[in-house]
Amino acid sequence: MQSTRTLGAVAAAIASCLTAPAYAQVEEIVVTATRREESLQTVPVSITALSADRLEMARVEGVRDLALTTPALNMNGRSNAWIPYIRGIGAQDTSGGQEASVSIYIDGVYMSSVHAGALSFNNVDRVEVLKGPQGTLFGRNSTGGLINVITRDPGEDLEVFGKVGYGDYETKSAQLYVGGGLADNLSADIALNYSDQGKGYGDNVLTDEETVGDEDKGVRTKWIWKPGDQTRVTWTADWQRHDTGQGDNRSLMKGSLGSDGTVHQGGFYDINMNFPENGDGLPDGYIKNYGTMAKVQHSFGSIDFVSISAYRKLKQYNVFDNDALPTKVVEAVQKFNKTKTFTQEFQLLSNNPSTKFNWIVGAFYLDDKSGYRDPIGLQISGAQVTGDPTGFIRASFVDPIKTTSIAGFAEGTYHFTDSTRLTVGGRYTKDKKEIGGDA
Repeated sequence: MQSTRTLGAVAAAIASCLTAPAYAQVEEIVVTATRREESLQTVPVSITALSADRLEMARVEGVRDLALTTPALNMNGRSNAWIPYIRGIGAQDTSGGQEASVSIYIDGVYMSSVHAGALSFNNVDRVEVLKGPQGTLFGRNSTGGLINVITRDPGEDLEVFGKVGYGDYETKSAQLYVGGGLADNLSADIALNYSDQGKGYGDNVLTDEETVGDEDKGVRTKWIWKPGDQTRVTWTADWQRHDTGQGDNRSLMKGSLGSDGTVHQGGFYDINMNFPENGDGLPDGYIKNYGTMAKVQHSFGSIDFVSISAYRKLKQYNVFDNDALPTKVVEAVQKFNKTKTFTQEFQLLSNNPSTKFNWIVGAFYLDDKSGYRDPIGLQISGAQVTGDPTGFIRASFVDPIKTTSIAGFAEGTYHFTDSTRLTVGGRYTKDKKEIGGDA
């Protein structure tokens, strides 16, 4: 009799699974990759969407960690920056005035500098990684793909949470978030982030000094005002400083021979450098990145209007031994690169869920200036090149790079049936770059 009851229970469970609705087995994920809220299962774009909970579980603490959870995305560290590659498309140049092939957006604001990849997360709601060209939906043309970071919106109720941590390589971390309503239709928050990797991964075998770790600190605030049912105004401001020389820790490949006859010494993470000449021969660099944004959204019934105005400023400094040798051959100097960026974007979007045709049209303006306060370039030294052990040749670039861009873009999607749709988009861009320098 016991066996009969057990078999009956198993049969009932199987019948329950077979009769359960299919949609109950798939969690719906809402994304804004097409500039409107849509289900990830139906949006016509290749996307990896990561919620705040998933980022937390995967220990994704910044843009550089996204490659751990995103197929086809790689992050390459270089010159105190992290450069994204999607499906093998990216740009390795980290000098001033360069833009990445994979764009980074934060709350709809384009990050023009390649050093934006050093961003750490402290109040993120979700991250969407879009694969492939994205020129017909976002203001700045992106050939390889796009990383879209959406930060948390403060609510009316008070929220306070934080965490502290301690990990390998003497890594200390702390985060704090405070948000809530300040008045009727007005809410705000502030998010603080700090991490310090006190111990480096290897040593400089030339000086017997430990390589530098990685330190990051930042603050971000968001204010939301709703003066009416159809209008929403968002203002944000943020500041971050990232100190590290890890992207420029260079060494010879094991078994190879340097131009001065040097072979690799030490372990995989060890270096053998004489420059910078500060007593330890360790790469040195930092990034200061800060800015503000104002976003105005208004609904005219079936059409939404969006305006995004942003100003950002970045300061970058780094020096490192480009030849990875203990003798003077080629050293690199990039001192005090300053980037100032203003962007303005306007959008008009359809807002009628019952219609078969959805569309967006937009206009985008970029004014970007990037230059060095001090001479930069490659310092070519030593008898191997100049014939004089004390001599050197220095190639310098001093003039700022100025970029001006005006663009218009549009995209429309027609739904023939619930499962069949056609999407068509277009873009016009006019870029102007001015560059100058001396050697």
